[in-house]
Amino acid sequence: MRPRVSPRSTGWCATCSKRAYSHYFGDSAGALGFNDLTSLGVGLEPDSSKYPVIITRTRAMVRYVFGHNVHGVSFGLAVSF
Repeated sequence: MRPRVSPRSTGWCATCSKRAYSHYFGDSAGALGFNDLTSLGVGLEPDSSKYPVIITRTRAMVRYVFGHNVHGVSFGLAVSF
């Protein structure tokens, strides 16, 4: 989903929040000490479409992942050409 940028925007806009829940079944369940994971994250995406560059989109994400006996933070960077 592409976020909307208002005309008075500074060029940065918050993306939609990211939420995910994963449950593992069969042989995968419990193999790493947990059966499910929940992930919550937010990110920023600059409006680079108005600049003449080869990269049309850039997104930086931060996610918090947690489950039974496990938790952590992940950082991600994505670009579109």
